[in-house]
Amino acid sequence: MAASTAAQNPRKQPQQRRSRATVDKILAAAAQVLAEEGDGATTDRIAARAGVSIGSLYQYFPNKGALMLELARRAHGRRGRGPRPRPPARPTQERVAPRGRRCGGGAARGR
Repeated sequence: MAASTAAQNPRKQPQQRRSRATVDKILAAAAQVLAEEGDGATTDRIAARAGVSIGSLYQYFPNKGALMLELARRAHGRRGRGPRPRPPARPTQERVAPRGRRCGGGAARGR
């Protein structure tokens, strides 16, 4: 499962303003082509719509699935790689009911 998750993540993160603009153009084109063609959209058509070479697209995204995943991440306000961070754990006292209530009162105490 880790291999399939890695295959869906962007290959590298753009560092310079120009490369970020290229990635933004690729993602905008992907959104347009996917909206028009659905599953029939290809990375070749997305690259052509963005005005970049297919090599530039693959420099940042290994496949169409990675493009779609990044579009979804951005739609939900999350940019970049990796899964959503887990919320901090609550202290144990808040997660577990007090012993008496958990066992149904005094019924279990006789054992």
